[in-house]
Amino acid sequence: MINARLVGCGMRGMAQLAEFERAEEGRGMTLVVLTVAVVGLLIAALAIYLFMVGVALNHTAGNLSDCVQNVRIIADQARVIGPGVKRLNKTGADLLAAMPLLVDGAEGVAAKLAPSPAAPATSAPGGPTSSSAAVQTGGAAATRDALQVGGGLLEAPVGVGYLDV
Repeated sequence: MINARLVGCGMRGMAQLAEFERAEEGRGMTLVVLTVAVVGLLIAALAIYLFMVGVALNHTAGNLSDCVQNVRIIADQARVIGPGVKRLNKTGADLLAAMPLLVDGAEGVAAKLAPSPAAPATSAPGGPTSSSAAVQTGGAAATRDALQVGGGLLEAPVGVGYLDV
């Protein structure tokens, strides 16, 4: 670029023009050097980043290798218990199939234990119960009869225990 003031100044103008061009070349060279430096820094930063990613990937690969070994150990141990689990599942299925029968039996017990409308009225709260009345009036035989816990399925229930049917 030629400056308008420098045109027509003769030799002195030509010297200033040469000096101006050298300054322009110096600025251009500075920009080139700065650009190369910035690109070099970017490449260095990317190289460091890629190195860090590689280290992290190697660490992850080591962890995955340990996990694979642990899974193989667990699989070997699980093979041993496989038949037992199958047997337990079959037992569970058998119990599940028996549940309707158990429910029917429980309903039968509940029906036997439910007070019937023809049953005599119970004593007032705080009054003597059958066992305490037997103890007061009748000796050992009466106590044994009053405290007897139920029998088989065909007998009338006496107690309210788990096996009283």
